[in-house]
Amino acid sequence: KIPVQSKDELGQLADAYNNMTGDLKKMMQARDQLLLDVSHELRTPLTNSKLALEMLPESKQKTSIMEDIGEMETMINELLETARLNSDSFTLSVIDIEVEPFLRKVLENYSLQNNKVVLSSVTKGIYISGDEARLTTVIKNLIDNALKYSAADADSVRISAFKEASSVIIQVEDSGPGIPEEKLPFIFEPFYKVDNTRAKQPGGYGLGLHLCKRIMHVHNAELNISNRIGSKGLTAKMVFPLSRKSS
Repeated sequence: KIPVQSKDELGQLADAYNNMTGDLKKMMQARDQLLLDVSHELRTPLTNSKLALEMLPESKQKTSIMEDIGEMETMINELLETARLNSDSFTLSVIDIEVEPFLRKVLENYSLQNNKVVLSSVTKGIYISGDEARLTTVIKNLIDNALKYSAADADSVRISAFKEASSVIIQVEDSGPGIPEEKLPFIFEPFYKVDNTRAKQPGGYGLGLHLCKRIMHVHNAELNISNRIGSKGLTAKMVFPLSRKSS
C-alpha cells in the first residue's frame, strides 16, 4: 500500500489505489476459499462413487471411471495442500536431509520403469534442511512430468545433485519436447496449460507445478524450469540453502 500523506489529488489517487488493492486481495481470498470449500465438499461424493464402483464387475468402463476419479482426488489433494501451505498456522516438519540417500529412496518408486529414471551424479555428504514428505512430493511431481512428456524411446530422465557456492542444487532433466520460451513464465500459475497437446495428458490439471513452487517457497528455496540449451527437453532446478551439516 502507498502511504497517504495529503488530501490533494495525489493523496486521493493513493487512497484510490489502496482501496483497489484491498478489493483485489479480498477477491483473491474469496476465490481461494471457494476452491477450498468445493474441494472439501467433493471428497464425500467421490468416496461414495469409488465404493459403488467396487461393487461392479471388472470392465474397461470401470477402469476408465476409476482413473478419472483418481485424477480428481489428486487435484483435490493438491488444492487442499496448497491451502495448508498458505495458512498462517502451517508449520513444516524440518529435519537435516542427506541428499544422496534421500534421492535413492525417492527413486525406489520408479524401480519398475526399466531405467527410465536414473541417478546420474550426486555429490556425497551434502545436506538440505526441510520437510522430507513435502520435498518428496516436489521431486516426484517433477519426475512424473518428465516421464509423462517424454517419448517412449527417449533418453532416461536424469537426476543429479551437487553443491554450488552456498547452495545445494537438485536437477531433473528430460529429453521431451520442452516448453515455448514465451510460456515458461506462466507455468507455475494454477490451472495454466502450456498447450492443448499437454492438456490431453492424463492427470494434467495445471496444479502440480503450482504446488511445487509453494512448497519450495515455504522452504526458502527456489524452483526454476528452463529449456535445455543445445538439446531437447527441460531442466527443473531445485535450489536450496546449504545445510550447516554438509561437509
